Amino acid sequence: MNLRPIPGTGGDIDVSELDLEASETGLLAVLRYFLMSTTAPDRQYWQLALGVSAERWGPERGPVLAWRIFRLAKTLPDARPGFRYREQLDPEGRAKVSCDEAMVLRMIHHMRRDE
Repeated sequence: MNLRPIPGTGGDIDVSELDLEASETGLLAVLRYFLMSTTAPDRQYWQLALGVSAERWGPERGPVLAWRIFRLAKTLPDARPGFRYREQLDPEGRAKVSCDEAMVLRMIHHMRRDE
């Protein structure tokens, strides 16, 4: 597996420094739960991803967005070997992102603006 959860490191970035919209920042928790589910499938973190998504964007739109983020999360190990992410269950780490997570969030940010 090419995904690695990481403890806090000096290379982490505050989410607020990425200048994202709230909806883009909200994708981070969903993405992390799906990544955690990939590295620990027996824990079924995907259920938390769906729950967070439904709470944030509603029962109709939430699962659709979750499915799109899941598809992205499944491509990351092949697209970026050694992809590093923070675990969503780490309360201190929720406000931080790894450089890899920052790259994905900035990509989404620019794709939404068709830049």
